Amino acid sequence: MKKYSTILFIIILSTALFCCNKNSDVQPVSLVGTWNWIRTTHPNPIYADSTPSNTRRTELLLFKNDNSWILLRNNMLYDSGTYSLGHGQSNPIVGNYIYDSVVFYKRNINQWWTPYKIYSNDTLIFAGSFAGIYGAGSQYYVKQ
Repeated sequence: MKKYSTILFIIILSTALFCCNKNSDVQPVSLVGTWNWIRTTHPNPIYADSTPSNTRRTELLLFKNDNSWILLRNNMLYDSGTYSLGHGQSNPIVGNYIYDSVVFYKRNINQWWTPYKIYSNDTLIFAGSFAGIYGAGSQYYVKQ
């Protein structure tokens, strides 16, 4: 039985690794600008959304033309680095997802990756669900 579980695991892992592909013909939507955090949703409904009013925290996320980013919390430097944008498609077991993504770097080391969408040119949402990844919350920002 353990042998079959191992084989099944390898098949699922291989499918997950090879079902994602980048489409180089499509350019991701630019993030350049200053984005003001308005809320974070949580995957578990027993937790309330986090907002500036209930966390007593403000956040500004700045994306610059030179591919650098800065995160200010309560108007103080909290984090910074560089970023790169991509456009991808994933085909998990159910569904087909086409998304833009951003990779955040610190000292040229990949720190984290997240899919995003921009609505009405002024609302930025980071959410794994855009790429078929569930179980995490979403962060919402509005452009200043």
